[in-house]
Amino acid sequence: MSPTDIGGPDELFVQIENSARPMHWALVLDLEADTDTDTDALVGQLHERVRERVVRYPQFRLGVVDSGRLSAPQLREYSVDDAETCIEFHSVATESESRRAVGELLARPLSRDRPSWRLVLVEQRSPHRYYLVLAVHHSLADGIAGVGYAALFLDDEVGQLEQLDRYLSSERFAAVRPKARDLGASMLGLISRWGSGIRSARLPAATGSDRREIAYVDVPTSRVRSIALGYSASIAEYLVATIGAAVAETLAESEVSIPRTLRAIMPVTLDGDLRHSGNAISTVLVNLPGAATESFDRRLQAARSQLNGIKATRMQLALPAVAGFVAGMPWLIRSVAAQTILATLRPDLHIGVNPGYLRLRSTLGLAITGLHPLSPLFGNALSITCVLLGSHVHVGIVWDPQALGDHGEQLATRLSRQLIADSPAVQSIPTFSGH
Repeated sequence: MSPTDIGGPDELFVQIENSARPMHWALVLDLEADTDTDTDALVGQLHERVRERVVRYPQFRLGVVDSGRLSAPQLREYSVDDAETCIEFHSVATESESRRAVGELLARPLSRDRPSWRLVLVEQRSPHRYYLVLAVHHSLADGIAGVGYAALFLDDEVGQLEQLDRYLSSERFAAVRPKARDLGASMLGLISRWGSGIRSARLPAATGSDRREIAYVDVPTSRVRSIALGYSASIAEYLVATIGAAVAETLAESEVSIPRTLRAIMPVTLDGDLRHSGNAISTVLVNLPGAATESFDRRLQAARSQLNGIKATRMQLALPAVAGFVAGMPWLIRSVAAQTILATLRPDLHIGVNPGYLRLRSTLGLAITGLHPLSPLFGNALSITCVLLGSHVHVGIVWDPQALGDHGEQLATRLSRQLIADSPAVQSIPTFSGH
């Protein structure tokens, strides 16, 4: 395959990437293992597995390569040997060092001399456990299509690989061309949402620091669903409101000035069939109360109003339409336009609420006992991503401590507590165990 230009929705993540703004997401998997597990054998098995799957799925050989400042970067197909260099192994002493290794992976751009993904096996010695970290450049796949990259390492159990074919064999998602009547409403909705928060100060932006703080939260889906029902709210409304509360209250205990309005960006899929490769997401704005003293009822009302407004205006069509206006122009103009839009939106945080459609069961003969989704920082210094998967809601937090201080673990503790706090209509629901 000769190099091809990156186009359509995929090119945004190359246009806005720089050394201070890496554009790859990650998925951290907990592996069930004991002290008798042979680490050297496990690393060898991982290399064998990846080599086999890279041969089997050509998509895993693709990587972003530069073509000069004035030309669009391209997708190049690398060799199987090149792909095998995307595997890394780290042995660390403690949980904090494990998270530091993941944070460092997210803090620097992936090098463009090999396929644009990484697979990192982390052995933690105390307490002894293994993590497998998958990182994929966003231009290759969004969070939905990116599940296909799990075929790099999953065991070939009955049905476990076949369920990923829809993301590996489908066409790359094409740009959306909204109808005129939809475009007007979506643009008005986005501009109105942006304007309503323009007078508020903003949180500090992400820095070029080589450090990102990582934290995880896992709570039972049944517990969250029951509490949301007690508030007569959807799970999405409840999650957004609770995240807003946890962020505001954590920031109130820091040295950071809190905006009157917290402006969040949220990803929304444009593919109702959920059958694509590449990127099929757009971005919408959600404004949340910034005051730590705001009542939860008011927060929930705000979240419901904001999410209903997105549905009513189809706000997710606005930014793809803007990208369509400059689609035929030179690369430099398209890049400047994308960076200008991001600077204008100037979000305080990213909130992702994603339903999980597939269960990842095992790899290298080890059960996968947990997962943690981590999103890049789009100029914002805080990202909180939730995946609703079967029995648990899995939350991953990425935080730039140079911009916001060392409060990521404090935020995770508060969020895990508040997500399962009783609503007025909930009585005696069992609590969670998580980390």
